[in-house]
Amino acid sequence: MPTFYHGKGASFQFGGTNFSSGIEEVSFPRSVDTAEVTTYGDNDRNYIAGLRSGSISVSGIFASSYEAIIAPFLGGSTALTFIFGPTSTASGRRKESGSCILTGYEVGAPVGDKVSMKIDLMITGAVTSGTF
Repeated sequence: MPTFYHGKGASFQFGGTNFSSGIEEVSFPRSVDTAEVTTYGDNDRNYIAGLRSGSISVSGIFASSYEAIIAPFLGGSTALTFIFGPTSTASGRRKESGSCILTGYEVGAPVGDKVSMKIDLMITGAVTSGTF
């Protein structure tokens, strides 16, 4: 039987800073481009795998100390490291790491709720799956 984990133990770091105390959700979609290789005489379409890509969307609670770290990277081409631990940072737990660029930063301030932030990152290069 598989072991399941609660999201409250997740960890997210980028650019050398641990943002975990202010993060409420991390979305880590990855995909692979495909190229069609169907030829005459085939009755079904055929494909081969191409280049991998991915992004990271992070949302959480705004803090001016986080903004001071994040904002200068918006629009820059400097790749930043990221480490995402979906279950925790305990020894032996899974982590995903690599490099990314900051492609979006948003602050929201609804009248009836907390001030929030959203960070959008584009993965550049390979993602390494390993353990802490």
